[in-house]
Amino acid sequence: MKTALLFNPPESRVWMEAGNLSLELHVYEEAIEYLKKAIALDPTNMEAIISYSSVLTNLKLYKESLEI
Repeated sequence: MKTALLFNPPESRVWMEAGNLSLELHVYEEAIEYLKKAIALDPTNMEAIISYSSVLTNLKLYKESLEI
């Protein structure tokens, strides 16, 4: 996955999938980085927004989660 991301693809879905995989593996800081990139590329990507909120909730960053 990281190899594919080295090319910095302009596809929100690629970054979202990397973020979701990191979330599943409990690598939250990495998930935040990838999901922020996905949202920056496509602010309407609701799946990325929901995943980002989930990461913040797992980190007990409830206020930040509500501000998305």
